Amino acid sequence: MWNADEKGFLPPDAVEQIYDRLGLRSVNTLRKEVRAADFDPESYEVPDSAWYDGPAAGVVVRNKTGQRATILHPDFRAEDDAAPVEASADELARRYTTRQRVENIARELEDRGRPVTFDAVYDRTVETLAREEHHRLFDGDRSIDVSAFRSAVAARTQELLEN
Repeated sequence: MWNADEKGFLPPDAVEQIYDRLGLRSVNTLRKEVRAADFDPESYEVPDSAWYDGPAAGVVVRNKTGQRATILHPDFRAEDDAAPVEASADELARRYTTRQRVENIARELEDRGRPVTFDAVYDRTVETLAREEHHRLFDGDRSIDVSAFRSAVAARTQELLEN
């Protein structure tokens, strides 16, 4: 997180505390500091995702000067990023707005003592999909109609909450 007063980034622990106070989920910090001489990006294994089953799409590596690099998981590197999204907004919403995802979000809200309302679950679902499936839905030429997709996610979320 950018610290405007000091013209730099805040440490991961401070950012996690800020996000917690705001009720937001922070990015999963995996390793806070590794000496550059001890780091080999070719042998680095991308860990499992903290938000869904399976590997994370990749990790962001940042040095102390603020330069960044991305290490992608091989499964995500192999995808054809130029391929257009062939499915309709309804098909994509049905594919990605799963019962498990909605139930996990509802359980998370309950665990935090927040009411499980349609609006709360829907907002978190859209946020989660934007983060987890961004490369499939919104990158490059594959961008979908966001308004139609959000409407389809809303309908799917309502359907899953009612059943």
